[in-house]
Amino acid sequence: GSAAADIPASSRITLPETAEEVAPILEVLPLQSLALGLSVARGGDPDNPRGLSKVTRTL
Repeated sequence: GSAAADIPASSRITLPETAEEVAPILEVLPLQSLALGLSVARGGDPDNPRGLSKVTRTL
């Protein structure tokens, strides 16, 4: 985002210049990829997270 210039280069994810309307989409994708990689590296299953039920029960 616009605050990226204040972050050290070693911690920054650089993105291509793009229109302001689509910039949030491009900013989220690398972080989602990072979260997936961390989950897999820690032995987690991103498709079946612990403590989350993907079934909605109605009464």
